[in-house]
Amino acid sequence: MSFSKEIKDLLAGFERYLEDGILTTDKNISKYRKRVEFFIKWCETKEIEQVKYLEMMEYIRYCRSLDMNPKNINRYLRAVRHFFDYENKEEHRYLNPIQDYNPAKGMQIRDIYHTIRADYLDEEELEKLYENYKGKHKILLGLFIYQGLKVGEIERLEKIHFDLKKGTVYIPKTGKGNSRKLKLESVQLYELMEYILKLEVDSLLGKPLQNQAQRLCKELREINPKVRNSSHLRGSRISYWVRNYNLRVAQYLAGHNTIAGTEKYRQVNLEDLQNQVNQFHPLS
Repeated sequence: MSFSKEIKDLLAGFERYLEDGILTTDKNISKYRKRVEFFIKWCETKEIEQVKYLEMMEYIRYCRSLDMNPKNINRYLRAVRHFFDYENKEEHRYLNPIQDYNPAKGMQIRDIYHTIRADYLDEEELEKLYENYKGKHKILLGLFIYQGLKVGEIERLEKIHFDLKKGTVYIPKTGKGNSRKLKLESVQLYELMEYILKLEVDSLLGKPLQNQAQRLCKELREINPKVRNSSHLRGSRISYWVRNYNLRVAQYLAGHNTIAGTEKYRQVNLEDLQNQVNQFHPLS
């Protein structure tokens, strides 16, 4: 990173500050400096001259967009917190013009929130995938985007698990997923009915299905380039459930063993981040 002489001198002073007792190893000091350099570069890119609460929240959101997990974000926040303590101690006024104010004080992301991606497909995009897909994996696609199933769960499905009159499918329990009964969408029923009536074996689609899932997603990318893999399709459905139902309902539909597994699908925006950060800011 290329910085002005003023910033380089400031960073050198920050390193000396750490050496004076905050940190004891060169390795840790080097990591703290790199994390602060990362923060300063972000501030310069955003043309931020004074960092306060809202700027710190925006920074956290930026870190989230890079797929940093909570523990890593907390490491970056800790380095920034030490940097502002250093500015206060030495009375530097580069990013913190308010004496004895540390905008990163007390900021910590709760570990129960895991990394999520912000590019899940919305409901309209999922429906367009199903409508426009003309390949031979239509049933597999429907189970991904409407029931949010994993490949392993679909491999276990048999004819007896479907009640086409009631329009439901029973998902057996797996090692990492709970059993549940899910509604089938009307657009799936005709395809399923026609397919199951001709099926001569118990297994719905057989196994392994991973190669079929990969081929399906490759075909889907011709319809929507945003599609990554079957987990992305499942995540898109779970994200929709989390936005439209309470977490316990979404947990049941997704088959998660714990509520924390469902919480990670919350879409990250500034309002969500405020609920995820434990802190007290006397000047915010």
